[in-house]
Amino acid sequence: MNAGERDRRRGIVAVSVLAAVVGVVGAVVIAACGPGSHGGGGMMRGMTGMTGVTGGPPGGNCLSEQRDTSSAAIEGFHFCPAIVRVQAGTVVRWTNRDSTAHTVTSRAEGQFDSKSLGRNGSWSHRFGQPGTFSYYCALHPWMQGTVEVAAATMHFQQAPVARSVVNSLAKG
Repeated sequence: MNAGERDRRRGIVAVSVLAAVVGVVGAVVIAACGPGSHGGGGMMRGMTGMTGVTGGPPGGNCLSEQRDTSSAAIEGFHFCPAIVRVQAGTVVRWTNRDSTAHTVTSRAEGQFDSKSLGRNGSWSHRFGQPGTFSYYCALHPWMQGTVEVAAATMHFQQAPVARSVVNSLAKG
């Protein structure tokens, strides 16, 4: 093997090693920051204003407790609560308590999208049909939430006609 061939082989090996290193680094970055990572990855730790992004389950860093089951807060780069459970026909309201903008965007194309919500901005959506509706923040894709919508139940105290029919059937 002459010197030219040896230099050519060294160059090929160097390029191959560099490509492998770039591939591994790229895979790590994608795994750390991609949707579904539930933590934003370690790369976000050094960014100011991003407290609450790393570690823990979605919604695990909620600062306040939601008392109204048909509302959710956006705080600490989390949807709080991470799972909202309502009956069909309920209007759910999200309020952004973070200092940066967020969205409430359906994972299913076109179902709902709040567009950008600034600090203290709020947005509401009516869930008319039962089902499970996953959503995320389009600006911070690791932020995820779910709305679980159950079929509406009829309460007799809210439906006098139905109550009178039931009472008639019971007597008859």
